[in-house]
Amino acid sequence: MPQPQITIQEAGPSDLSVVADLLRHRDQRDHDIQSVRRYLLDLDPDRLRAWIAIVDGQPGGLTALYIRNLLWNDGETIKAGYWAHLYVQPQYRKLMLYPQLVFAMLNGAKSAGLDLIYTGTRRRKVAEAHVKLGFHRVGRLPVLIKPLSPARLISKHKDWPGATRLLAAPIDSLYRGYLAARRPGCPANLSAEELKLSSGDVETLVQMANARGKDRISQRWTADDLRRRFAGTIEGGPYSVLVAWSAGALTAALIFRLAERGNGIRVSVIMDVVCSPSAASAARCLLGEAERRADHDHCEAMLYLEGAGPTMGELVAKLGYRNSPEAYDILVWPKEKVPTGSAAAEISRWRFAFADHDAF
Repeated sequence: MPQPQITIQEAGPSDLSVVADLLRHRDQRDHDIQSVRRYLLDLDPDRLRAWIAIVDGQPGGLTALYIRNLLWNDGETIKAGYWAHLYVQPQYRKLMLYPQLVFAMLNGAKSAGLDLIYTGTRRRKVAEAHVKLGFHRVGRLPVLIKPLSPARLISKHKDWPGATRLLAAPIDSLYRGYLAARRPGCPANLSAEELKLSSGDVETLVQMANARGKDRISQRWTADDLRRRFAGTIEGGPYSVLVAWSAGALTAALIFRLAERGNGIRVSVIMDVVCSPSAASAARCLLGEAERRADHDHCEAMLYLEGAGPTMGELVAKLGYRNSPEAYDILVWPKEKVPTGSAAAEISRWRFAFADHDAF
């Protein structure tokens, strides 16, 4: 049997339909082409670089880097690539496309002037494979979960028959009533509302986000970055931005989205929460409002990635978020960028949230 002809080529805007089709195969969902275009930043090489593996003329795999400014060791800002969307079609997984795509990406990163590549993955075997290719594992961040309808969550997770799931309804009804009674509201001096990304107040939100990450390894946002990042999900749904006001000043913000996981489990994902150190009551208010909306949208649980620091971790713990079985390994290439003793080598010095990716 002749050896298949394999080429790795960098994708451009004209390859959008090919990339979209690969992502449809990966996710087993019929993503709308415009939603994919928006989510992949128009495949603009100044914002995202992508590589496609072609096997005998057919698309066989994909990998991509989101181009970002990253606050790094000693407060310097560097140009980094966030690695995402690695996928190889099942029928080609014995052809070693994975390392070929990765090596093409690493070479492309150098030619693009990137200082480093970083990523987060919850798949342990994938993290181990990345390490074998030269990535450094910085550490692990836990995913926290707050069940909203625990009986329905368990029944879906276990894939119990429909008749059995009916028994979950009365249990969950009582539990949701308990949560509603304990759910934090907004103090009299605060008001909460949804912020449109077209609003000029996005500039204030960006200043808050960058201020909260100034002493940690964190993405440096611009208003344009934030608007593009949260313009819409790859599935075509929205991100919601909630903000709290006090005396006419924006004091806290929370970004969240709805997502569907295996067996139809619906979750509300907290992408990020930002507030000043003195605005914990505003953050509590927004977390309560996001939870109320999630319950209204029949979500089984809330998810939060514990990478925003101990203050926010303590707050969500008080609100009933607990460790789930999932965690994200944070990895960096090349290893020389994370020498022992540097800030980047300590996972506690990172500020990494679901806002950095949608890989949940």
